[in-house]
Amino acid sequence: MFIFKFFDKKDIFILIWVYFVTLIWVIINSAQWFLIGEMTDQFFKVQENGQMLTYKEAIEYSLKLFGFIIGCNIIGFSLKFYTRIHATKIALTLSFKIRNKLFYSFLLMKENDINKIGISSINNRLTNDLNELQNTLINTFTFLFERIAVTICCIVYSLILSPLLSLIYPIILAVVILFSFYANKKSYKYYIESNKSLDGTNRVMRENIVGNKIIRSFSLLDEQSARFEQYNKKWNINVLKGDNLIYSIFVFILVIINTLTVFLLIIGGVVNYNQYFFGGTKISIGLLVAFINYLWETIFAVSSMFEVYVSFNRVKPIFKRVKEILNSNKENIDQTNEHQKIQNYEIVLQDVNFKYENDSSWILEDINVKFEKNKIYGLIGPTGSGKSTLINLICNLYDVEHGSISIGGIDYKNLNQKNIRDNISISFQEKLIYQGTFKSNILMGKNDATDEEIKTSLIQAQAYDFVSKKGGVDEIVSEKGLNLSGGQKQRLSLARAFIKQANILILDDSLSALDNVTRDKVIATIKKDFKDKTIIISGQQIKTISFADEILVFNKGKIIDKGNHNHLLKKCILYKDIYDSQKTIGE
Repeated sequence: MFIFKFFDKKDIFILIWVYFVTLIWVIINSAQWFLIGEMTDQFFKVQENGQMLTYKEAIEYSLKLFGFIIGCNIIGFSLKFYTRIHATKIALTLSFKIRNKLFYSFLLMKENDINKIGISSINNRLTNDLNELQNTLINTFTFLFERIAVTICCIVYSLILSPLLSLIYPIILAVVILFSFYANKKSYKYYIESNKSLDGTNRVMRENIVGNKIIRSFSLLDEQSARFEQYNKKWNINVLKGDNLIYSIFVFILVIINTLTVFLLIIGGVVNYNQYFFGGTKISIGLLVAFINYLWETIFAVSSMFEVYVSFNRVKPIFKRVKEILNSNKENIDQTNEHQKIQNYEIVLQDVNFKYENDSSWILEDINVKFEKNKIYGLIGPTGSGKSTLINLICNLYDVEHGSISIGGIDYKNLNQKNIRDNISISFQEKLIYQGTFKSNILMGKNDATDEEIKTSLIQAQAYDFVSKKGGVDEIVSEKGLNLSGGQKQRLSLARAFIKQANILILDDSLSALDNVTRDKVIATIKKDFKDKTIIISGQQIKTISFADEILVFNKGKIIDKGNHNHLLKKCILYKDIYDSQKTIGE
């Protein structure tokens, strides 16, 4: 099982020690029923001369046995407390490692795998699934070995007490195990469906949280409530079906226990009444008391093991879901070529074709383009024409399966993530702002930046004034930047990209939320302060890219023309149409 990969030698040693101590306290604790049976018999035991023990002798002997029983309980409780704490600690440590590894794996996942699984499902796997897994690990490490040891000890003590009565064990164990496996096999499919339904519930909840304003504005409360209820009801039904199957077995086990108790009392009476037919075997009251309690302990121990098995059955689909993230396509973080020298920062895409998972048509087709250093490139075209997809490929967020991308003459496949990302700074189309401060958001671009560098980047992004008015760089920024306007979030995102001073600067439609005056100031800064960089700017508006040295015109995933602004106005019909449609905008 994959979870054992997260054990280190110290964990294994502690777990073995815990199980050794567990075995000791189980042996000690199980002995008390033997002693209780012996104590009970003292009041009925006949001495060799045929006389009953005196009341005083019986009391004295019983008190000694009672002292042993109390001692067993104290020692057993102390050792049990010790083992439970350390077993739980190991389970929590293991859960901690798995959670960290899973989150780290998520951070390295390629975008196509993220899209394939879905953000809501990933979120559910990182939270609810791991919580279920953690509870199962606690149950396993705390109870499984303990219950196995109890079962073995009780059967051994029962055999010592009465081999005849012990013949009942194979029958009862076979029945309990058979019904348990049957219920688990039937319930497994319901738990798989419940996880899928919970993913849907989580997705609807996430969409409603993010799009709360839209839902209220369009009065969609009833529709969204019905949509949420549909997934929630499906999840509830599947869990109920699975749990009903499982817990019906517990009821069945209780019926068996009560039935067997009566049956054993009858057997004890029959054997004592017909000792001749049983080879002189006699079953005393104390023996019967001890044996019945051992039987109860055994059945409850098996039930507890079954409960652990139930937990495993419920998380079996979770194992697959977790491994799907752990085994997903990861970005190359091999450190062997981390310091590989890139001679120049020319980006070349050759014969690139790309489509997303499950898409039948190409998003990008026959892309052959070169981005040279010290030049500004503009990307323009209708929505969905492939501009942002091209940028995602350049940033190595997706793998190129057809064609190749290289930087400085080195294919991306021969570079690791650090080689590529250290040389690229990007401001995405989505205005991604994190909870924290203005400073913490900007430092994501360069974590060792000085206060002067932070100030410079804010000035370059035309963000210094509004940051100063809000209280400075240490002022709190709410989650997703909800206390900022769209333009302010865009400028903060630009400052984060500018401070990195990477050799390649990419702005993916990052100027669209700026007013005309601010946009023109940012463009002037780019032309002045980043002239020694390779700059790629995508946009919907001509004015955001018209100053570029070369403009690539996209349509339906293809580059249909390229050149400077004046050339395209004369030669490219699509570019001219876009220009004409925007002539009055911002004039």
